[in-house]
Amino acid sequence: DMIKEMRKAQFKFPIPNSFGAQIGKGIKYSELSPLLLGSKENPELKIDFTGMISNSTKGTATLKELETILQNENLPYSTCLSSGDMLFLNNRRAAHGRTSFPIDFKMQNALRWLQRVFVHKDPWQGRDARINSQNIFYPVIQAL
Repeated sequence: DMIKEMRKAQFKFPIPNSFGAQIGKGIKYSELSPLLLGSKENPELKIDFTGMISNSTKGTATLKELETILQNENLPYSTCLSSGDMLFLNNRRAAHGRTSFPIDFKMQNALRWLQRVFVHKDPWQGRDARINSQNIFYPVIQAL
């Protein structure tokens, strides 16, 4: 039953600022979408528990149950990265998160630095956003 609910287009996700949402303009959401996409043999998972909502009672219950399952301490695989290490995860293949850590806004004693990167099989699709025809792209929102 849970898988059937996950395949229904009844979930919407908050749009991050880096994808064009307006800072201070309230939360913008995606169109309704299923959580589970693709075939039974080659599924893709689309989740973001921070702000994700459903338009149905069963969908909301499914979200809560899925989050409980994924937060089971016997389920997750963890890794510890050292300075200079890099870890790539496919968001459609891995449900991932991070543990809490102390924040140093001055970055003098930063424990971790997270950089969002978009990797695509066909970089030609982003050709209009390139800077000087290189593989460098304009940010959607520039830092102040």
